[in-house]
Amino acid sequence: MSAQLDLLGCIAAQAQSAVHLRRVDPARNMARYYGLSIRRNLFGEWELVRAWGRIGRRGQARSAVYATELAAAAALDRQQRVKEQRGYRSRQA
Repeated sequence: MSAQLDLLGCIAAQAQSAVHLRRVDPARNMARYYGLSIRRNLFGEWELVRAWGRIGRRGQARSAVYATELAAAAALDRQQRVKEQRGYRSRQA
């Protein structure tokens, strides 16, 4: 049973491996983006890459290494919720 849950978790993590968020407020002259993605680095470790900045400009990026893909996916979900609470929305919305 546990192996099935791990497999389902991996499938869910792969489906949610990249998120692109935006926050635009013309009244405050605000146009920001925030991107989250999960990838393997050259050492085979899983890392969550966060990229942010002003739309149309070069931004910044930072990555954090996680032991498993599931841990990285959990961090991605956590960070996405925080950004959505601060007014960021999916690019499709």
